[in-house]
Amino acid sequence: MRKTLFLIGITLLLLGVIAESMYVVSSRVAYNGPTLSTDVYFVSGILLLLVGGILFLASVRIPEIHVSDSQERTL
Repeated sequence: MRKTLFLIGITLLLLGVIAESMYVVSSRVAYNGPTLSTDVYFVSGILLLLVGGILFLASVRIPEIHVSDSQERTL
């Protein structure tokens, strides 16, 4: 399950980066109809980055943080 989340998260992150770069680079889009604009690349890029980042972080195993008490330390 973690590997699947990892692969989907990385894929969505890369697609988000590609969509954002298409927004920055191109002022024209592939389809010049009235419904599609460059803002679609911007919004979809942000959404793909957010969802991809969440899935990526959900797949990463974070180790437990151990905090030692000051009483246990001896100099």
